[in-house]
Amino acid sequence: MRAHYFQHVPFEGLGSIEPWLIGRGYEITRTLLSEPEPLPSPGEVDFLIIMGGPMSVNDLDEYPRLASEKDFIGKFIATGKPVLGICLGAQLIASALGGRVFPNHRREIGWYPVRGVSPADPGLFPFPGEAEVFHWHGETFSLPEGAVRIARSAACENQAFQIGANVIGLQFHLETTAESARILVENSRDELTGGEYVQGEGEILAAPPSRYEGINRLMGELLDYLTSPPPLEYSLSGEDFLTYQLFEANNSKRIRSRRRRNWLLIPLIYSLLSIPLAYLTDRVMTFGFIGLALIWLIFYPFYSRWLYRRHYVKHIADYYANRLDKAVVTALEGHRFFLRDDVSESRINADQAEAIWRLPSHVLIKFLSGNTLIIPTERVESSRLDRFLKGVSAVTGLAVTDRSDWKWK
Repeated sequence: MRAHYFQHVPFEGLGSIEPWLIGRGYEITRTLLSEPEPLPSPGEVDFLIIMGGPMSVNDLDEYPRLASEKDFIGKFIATGKPVLGICLGAQLIASALGGRVFPNHRREIGWYPVRGVSPADPGLFPFPGEAEVFHWHGETFSLPEGAVRIARSAACENQAFQIGANVIGLQFHLETTAESARILVENSRDELTGGEYVQGEGEILAAPPSRYEGINRLMGELLDYLTSPPPLEYSLSGEDFLTYQLFEANNSKRIRSRRRRNWLLIPLIYSLLSIPLAYLTDRVMTFGFIGLALIWLIFYPFYSRWLYRRHYVKHIADYYANRLDKAVVTALEGHRFFLRDDVSESRINADQAEAIWRLPSHVLIKFLSGNTLIIPTERVESSRLDRFLKGVSAVTGLAVTDRSDWKWK
């Protein structure tokens, strides 16, 4: 998977985000907006990160590339893939989606607490009740349509917001390390001119290691949340279970061997019986047995398919009736699958997955335990499913095997 970040000035980099991305196996690419570097295609990127910078979103005359950057951000958000904006990055997201960016009534530079806002939607990122974080901003923004505030502070009402399950904007910095704080101070020392919420250089750099560890840990939790695919919600019908059973039957060496044996054994018996009859010059019986052998060879595959289908329909009615047409929730929680329906709830470690198949109408994920996760593709939004499968491939190391040409035969 590819994570791409927009960097506005060389001295504001990824900080603690970089080792997190490397640890999750991301390819990391960058556009340095202060240079004439081309923007990627939205389809080439799986995760977009927009960093901070000293300029304003409104400085289009001085920084004309901000316009194309905002256009890219808007288009990328529409793909449903994860987006994180930090400081200027959050302001760019807000502006790209119709929000207004303007000077805050107080500048905020240094270490100050922000408070989580308990969201009405329990699915939003659970920001802690209070956390002391690193700030460096003088502007703020109005929330764009669809955004939900998830953090505020005494100096700034809109400290963090979320849009859907895939977009988060932070006015403050959780990625800051001791080294990146030192570099930022060196390059922006002229902004430390005093104010109610502006700390001096010494106070900023005197922060203990535990403070950086705390915000970097919170950033890791936020990244885990943001990049985990949104849960899939659907229901399973008898036909869904039947597709799985028939696919398994097709893949079973034992069943294939039995069907092949039954297909060839009967014609062989009839053919052997015809030999002595031919010797006895009983042509009618001879051709009769040969005809039966040919009829069996031609029609057994159709009969066999019907027979197995009938067997599995009865099996599903006997053993899965209480699961049919019930709501199913499937999610990826870090390195575990979370599965829930009206009957049970379970969690399975991702390293237990052994195969992922994409059939014409279903995705099947098989586990070492013998259990199989059935996902009907027609009942799940395609962008959510694609993001889910990319996440599954990332944590399991398994590629999705294309079996879109499969049919029961």
